[in-house]
Amino acid sequence: MGTDAYPLGLLMQGRLAVVVGGGSVAARRVASLLAAGADVLVIAPALSPALRLESKLGSGPRPGPGPGPGPRLEGPASGGHLTVRQRAYVASDLDGAWLVFACTGQPGLDAAVGAEAERRRIWCCGDNDAAASSFARGTAGAAPAHVTAAGTSARTGTPEADKAAGPARPASSPHRVLVLGGARSGKSVTAERLLADHARVDYVATGPVPDPGDAEWGARVLLHQKRRPSGWRTIETLELERELAGASPDGAARGTLHGAAAPVLVDCLSTWLAGVMDDCGIWAELPEADHALARRMEALVEAWRTTPRHVVAVSNEVGSGVVPGTASGRRFRDELGSLNARIAAECDEVWLCVAGIARRLR
Repeated sequence: MGTDAYPLGLLMQGRLAVVVGGGSVAARRVASLLAAGADVLVIAPALSPALRLESKLGSGPRPGPGPGPGPRLEGPASGGHLTVRQRAYVASDLDGAWLVFACTGQPGLDAAVGAEAERRRIWCCGDNDAAASSFARGTAGAAPAHVTAAGTSARTGTPEADKAAGPARPASSPHRVLVLGGARSGKSVTAERLLADHARVDYVATGPVPDPGDAEWGARVLLHQKRRPSGWRTIETLELERELAGASPDGAARGTLHGAAAPVLVDCLSTWLAGVMDDCGIWAELPEADHALARRMEALVEAWRTTPRHVVAVSNEVGSGVVPGTASGRRFRDELGSLNARIAAECDEVWLCVAGIARRLR
C-alpha cells in the first residue's frame, strides 16, 4: 500500500478514544492520548506493567476484573481521563467512540475491531495491520501505518483477513444520522449544522401546516423556515418513505445536485408519527388501525435501512419525561420510543441534545 496519506492533526480534548489491547503498545497509545486530553477507555483481559503503572497515576483504585465499566481514573500528569475494563472486547465497547486503536497483537481480533469501527464510521488504527486501520499514524522517522480512505474497508490481500474485515463499503454509500433531544434542546439546529456544507438539501417537514387560529404553532414553523438556506427545498409531507427512496409523486427522481440525489433532512419523526397515527385511525379506534400503523412503521424502517440518500432525521426523546396522564399520551410515547430505537439501530451516527449541547452517542 502506498504512503501518500493525507496529514492530519486530531484534536482529542474531551473526545472518547478506545484502546483495545493491554500490552506495551497499548500503554504508549494511552499515554499519548491522555496527554492530548482525550477520555480513554482501555479494553483488555490483562494489563502490561507499563499500563498498570499508567493506571496508578490516577487517584482511584486499580482496575479489577469483571464485565463492569471499571474505575474512572484521572492522571494528574495528563489532561485526559482513563477508564479500564479488564475483560475481553465486545462490539458495544465502541459505543460513543471517536477514535479507536486496535493493538491486541492478535491479527484476527484487531481486524474484527477495525471492521466494527468501519461499520460505525469511526477512525481506527491497527498497529501493523491494514485490516484494522482507517488512517495512517505518522511518527518521526517511521513509515506510516497501513491506511484506507475514510468510509471504505482495508484489504490485506489474504482471504482470511479480508473475511475478518468484512465487506467493503462504497465511498458513495448513504450516511444515516438520528438527532434526538427534548423540547427546545437544540436538536433541529444540530441537524441543520450537520448538513450546513450542502448547497442543496430536501428539507422534509412532517408537521401540520400552520392554521391561522394557532399562532403559536405558526411562529414555531416560521422560526424553522427562516433558518433554512435559500438553496434548501422544503417538502411538506407524511410520505416519508417515498422521500427516502428518492422518488417524487410521479415516480421521477427527487432533487439532484451534480447528478447525485440531494441529502434529506427530516424534521421530525415525532410529528410524522403523530400524523400517521391519526391517518391510521388510532385515536378514532378504527378497525385494523393497529395493523395499519404497524405496516407504516415497518415501511419507514425499511425505507430508512435501504435509502440511497444521505439523511439526517430529528426526533424527540420522550422516555425521560413525566409519564403522560392519558392512555393516548402513553401510547404515543411508547410508539415513538420504539420507532426511535429501531431507526437508531440502522444509523451510522446517533446524537443526543441536552440544553443546547449535542453529544454523539454512536
